[in-house]
Amino acid sequence: MQPKPPGTNGTAAHAFPTHDVDRRGRLRARVIGFGRGLLLRCLVCGSGRLLRSWFRFKDHCPGCGYTFEREDGYFSGAMALDLIVTELSLTAVLLAAMFLTWPLLLSWPTPELLRAWYISIAAAGILPLLFYPFSKALWVAFDHLFRPPTPADFTARPRRQHVRYRPDRAA
Repeated sequence: MQPKPPGTNGTAAHAFPTHDVDRRGRLRARVIGFGRGLLLRCLVCGSGRLLRSWFRFKDHCPGCGYTFEREDGYFSGAMALDLIVTELSLTAVLLAAMFLTWPLLLSWPTPELLRAWYISIAAAGILPLLFYPFSKALWVAFDHLFRPPTPADFTARPRRQHVRYRPDRAA
């Protein structure tokens, strides 16, 4: 019986290592993936930018061709992550404000407490918008923990056709 090549796990060789990678290497790859997500870069190659605009993701990475939305409804988890982060951060800030201003809280409608209340209401509307692209990128990184990219997740990059400008054929 011939020995198996490293990283193939007895199957056909492909670009992604399987179970033969050591534990530190997997942890390092996960940390790098989440770091790339926070920087809004491609989680696979790190070269391509994820965003067309603040609210629009690219379909695939221009560098490696990785398709970001693997299936319909893929980013539903990102919306939940966005909501959870917003609600937890607002709850933490309001609880901290409540404990720091406990004597004022007993005489409720004071100007300081009303100002904090209005700021928290505004933050509840603004925070999800600010965190939105990060939640999508972190959702893709979280998904990579359980479903690493496979060759089927990559699109073939179309080759650019170079067109020469010929002044004699200009319209």
